[in-house]
Amino acid sequence: MKNKKSNFEKWKKYFFVFVFLFLVSLIFAAIFLFTLKKITEPEFCDNITKNYPEHPNITECACTEKRDFCIGDVAEINNDINLCYQITDPDIKNFCIARISLDRNLCSRLLDEGLRGACLESIELKINWSKGL
Repeated sequence: MKNKKSNFEKWKKYFFVFVFLFLVSLIFAAIFLFTLKKITEPEFCDNITKNYPEHPNITECACTEKRDFCIGDVAEINNDINLCYQITDPDIKNFCIARISLDRNLCSRLLDEGLRGACLESIELKINWSKGL
């Protein structure tokens, strides 16, 4: 009976260590997501620029007038669909999600005709590139 109790005590210690590490990782994830949300908001910048960054990153996107398009480009470059949900304009958000997920149905939902055509063209190009054509 004593052996069973000692095994229980040993595993109980590991369980508490696991729970502690899990909680610490949740805290770090929350801090990262909060920071990401903050740096993609226009209020993050002292001044908004009309210049679109040549090789945009997520922090530069907050400082450009074309913030939503910039975030969409960074999302596509990094294949990170989660960034699309930082976009405020519904058409640009769907455009972003469609380009990453290669979902033509999302393109058909776009209200802007030019954006709809660009969406379908972008998806076709990506499909052809992946086939090596």
